[in-house]
Amino acid sequence: MLDVPVILLGAILLFCIPAILIGAFVTAIYFALRKLPLIASDIAPVVIAFCLSAITPAYHEMVTLFPFSLLIELVILATGVLTPYMFLDRIFPAGSRTKIVLLGSVIAITGRLVYGFSGVFGNGTESPVFHLVTSFATSDAIFLILNSISLYVEMVIGATVVFGIIYAAMVIMRLLPRRPAGH
Repeated sequence: MLDVPVILLGAILLFCIPAILIGAFVTAIYFALRKLPLIASDIAPVVIAFCLSAITPAYHEMVTLFPFSLLIELVILATGVLTPYMFLDRIFPAGSRTKIVLLGSVIAITGRLVYGFSGVFGNGTESPVFHLVTSFATSDAIFLILNSISLYVEMVIGATVVFGIIYAAMVIMRLLPRRPAGH
């Protein structure tokens, strides 16, 4: 029987550390996209995700491009997280945007990692989004493209929920009455 500290350490190593690293990557992409004009920065994650998804069959066939393909998938994950945030970041306080994008991306990516591992080591079923999107595949190349698009859509849905919860928590915290210190 495994001890609780061993299980917690395993969970941290397996989910939290990669999610924090990917969250930092998402934050770096956020800073790069914020340098673009307003409308361009809002739609840039969508355009980037679909362009990278379109070239998926080309780099998937070449085994020697593994680090490159991993980077492409990470960018697709990052754009999935940033798509809802780019539209929502103006509702968050300017001083907290970096913290919010980092926190939200870490939570969303951790959820995606847990969900992915549970699918692989659990019952083996894929998400409904994956089944819906990839059902249109007529060839292997189209399947690879749609697989990347389903990853993007899953991250958009997950990140939207996470950033919505963060925003709701911020609104609730603003509405709570403030008590003076010492009372």
